Amino acid sequence: MNILGVIAEFNPFHNGHKYLLETAKKQCQADYTIVVMSGNFTQRGEPAIYDKFIRTRWALMCGADLVIELPVVSATASAGDFALGGVAQLFSSGVVTHLAFGCENPDLSKLMRMAEIFGKEPEGYKKHLKAGLKAGLAWPDARSRAMIRYTSDEDIAGQAYANLAGQADADFARQEDADSARHTDTASMLRQSNNILALEYLMALHRLGAHITPVPVARIHSGYHDITLDTPICSATALRLAITGQKAPEDYLGHFPGEIAKNARQTCLDTPPITADDFSSMLAWRLHHLTGSAPGDTKLTDISDVDRFLADRITNQLNTFTGFSDFADQLKHRSYTRTRISRALLHVILDITRQDSQAFTELGGCGYLRILGFRQTAAPLLSEIKKQAAVPMITRPQHYAKLLEDSRARRLFALDVSSSDIYRLAWNIKAKQAADHEFLRPLIRI
Repeated sequence: MNILGVIAEFNPFHNGHKYLLETAKKQCQADYTIVVMSGNFTQRGEPAIYDKFIRTRWALMCGADLVIELPVVSATASAGDFALGGVAQLFSSGVVTHLAFGCENPDLSKLMRMAEIFGKEPEGYKKHLKAGLKAGLAWPDARSRAMIRYTSDEDIAGQAYANLAGQADADFARQEDADSARHTDTASMLRQSNNILALEYLMALHRLGAHITPVPVARIHSGYHDITLDTPICSATALRLAITGQKAPEDYLGHFPGEIAKNARQTCLDTPPITADDFSSMLAWRLHHLTGSAPGDTKLTDISDVDRFLADRITNQLNTFTGFSDFADQLKHRSYTRTRISRALLHVILDITRQDSQAFTELGGCGYLRILGFRQTAAPLLSEIKKQAAVPMITRPQHYAKLLEDSRARRLFALDVSSSDIYRLAWNIKAKQAADHEFLRPLIRI
């Protein structure tokens, strides 16, 4: 039996996601498809515009057979831990045979070679990485440039590059331009968000020793950051901007698959989308509390992704706080991407600490499988997972404390619950009505 796994945010589900599921199913002749989906918060450090139950229903209506929630510690982490968490969920199910992912350059052999270099970090690569960081590049840029230069070293036999650690910034930049010219393809691959995530998936498979076949699917029509709606398949970014920008539904509803068109129309008309700025008051209170914490209390530097330098910037600029988005823009620095800052601020709101991130790592990225929904026809798949899974499967969240013996797993699941409650409270305020608590929401069945 072939079981396809997909890791996604579906924020929101659109025609490109349907294309990914359908194409991957055909390529691996899948009997069932399992989706590991981010809950109410995402890897960019933002809330999902619609809650996980709405998005679960859409995924099931469009081809998924089972949807598992990606724990919030992983869903809001950097690309490496996001990928590790997703792959670990699929691997721990004990049934997944294939992992599909969208990418701009679906050259599996090249992706696997690059993943090997990133994973093993040979000395030559590390030399270039250190040089890039010393020259002031942000981590993602330094890592990309190190890959370009290391593959240049491999390709140009007998030509030794200068030791970049001792070069001036101008020399570093000139050599960077030369390397990019020689290796335009590699440079292009490493500038694409989905390619970077594809590499992280491959590294996670290797790290976990998971015998799961990778299935890259070429992204078509629009790029990850494209914001136009004038293509058959738009990006999720473009669709979110249209919805949150209060465009007329007729301008964007065609980008939802036909299977969910009616449901999506009603959702877009009746359900207010949630944005980062809906959490501004919560963030202000949390920052005020953490920057004024007493000895022994949680400190700002205890929060995941908040180092001392960022903590000092936050503290020094807190008096000018006017909202989540504006404050994230204000904190921008060459050492941090805007996404990194947003993740850090989101971790402040959700109380995700360095200790929580460490617990996630210690558990190998997976301490449980939280089921959000399934198709009735997938009953045999659920039965097989119950037999094969390496971790507890949770269908009733209110019973998690009885099912999870490991205190670290209990803490991580408690964070899932509290983050959903924080999202629910923000939605209640915006919608001016009360949604049910996490424990009262039933599984989505179709």
